[in-house]
Amino acid sequence: MTGRRRNEETTDKIKIIETNNIDVVEQILQDTDTDSLVVFDCDDVLLTIADSVFYRPGTGKNSLNGKISLFDELYEQEFGQQSSETRIVHSAAVLATNEPRVVCERMPVIVRNLQNRGIKCIVATAICPHPSCCMSNPIEWRTQTLRQHEYNFETSFQHLQNKTFDDIQGLYQPVYNNGILYCSCTPKDVVLELFLKYAQINPQLIVFIDDSKRNIDIIGDFCKKNDIDYVGIYYTEARMQHDRCAQVSRDRSVFQMQVLKEYCIWLPDEIILDGPLCVDWVAFCHKSILCGNVQCTKILVEKIDNSDKASLAALAKTTGNSRIIEIFTATQFCE
Repeated sequence: MTGRRRNEETTDKIKIIETNNIDVVEQILQDTDTDSLVVFDCDDVLLTIADSVFYRPGTGKNSLNGKISLFDELYEQEFGQQSSETRIVHSAAVLATNEPRVVCERMPVIVRNLQNRGIKCIVATAICPHPSCCMSNPIEWRTQTLRQHEYNFETSFQHLQNKTFDDIQGLYQPVYNNGILYCSCTPKDVVLELFLKYAQINPQLIVFIDDSKRNIDIIGDFCKKNDIDYVGIYYTEARMQHDRCAQVSRDRSVFQMQVLKEYCIWLPDEIILDGPLCVDWVAFCHKSILCGNVQCTKILVEKIDNSDKASLAALAKTTGNSRIIEIFTATQFCE
């Protein structure tokens, strides 16, 4: 298939494969058994967002995973060298207003097939699980967005209680919650080791799927140190999608960054794509309703005076989108 590739790095027990082909991923996962643990990254493996500022033409690399993009360049200009904790808060602002989509329509089916075969599956995401000014309940948000796209990771460890890993010092400690590891500022290999000890499991094989080569390598080093067979899948499908479609507007990106700095709100491309680059919360909310962006609408409504909410509530009713309508019903602006 044109544009599809598979590259491999192999030692006796450690195999690393780079691919943008879901067929390759599925084939590898078919070789797992009940002594295996499959670990999925979330952003740009299971789900992705489309804003072009996170991708630089020709690379497609997503800056939320610490890679180079226009976002990184503008972020440093506006905020300077911020701590990883501050960066996580701003990343939450970006996620809070975006409606994610699946990277590949077949991935939810592949995950369910693994679970039906009794293969243990979890998610390891860099998102911070603790509330911030941008996201009041990141755990609920992450769980719900996965469920909305037919992912459910609660089945493999149903009897395992949720846990905060207070072995880690600092403000944003990693958390295990219903099949998801929220790693925050802690490297994924450290969090995975804590989880394996907590869950009291000793997998013979770990398959780890991530869009960050650095993460693929550090989990490989962990498995090598602990004599665990390892297949790391450096999955680049989301990058390829954005290489094909991203059209970066520097003026729009600068405006998005300025709004983030002043209001700690991220305006997705779809909300400001055709409008003037000036702050108009009513206009933003109007566009968000028409785009069906539930998450963004919830946040923008809080910035709007009651005098303007009635007309927006009426607009919401015309869309027939029950989730959008519920936002205004809760504030008694839809009858």
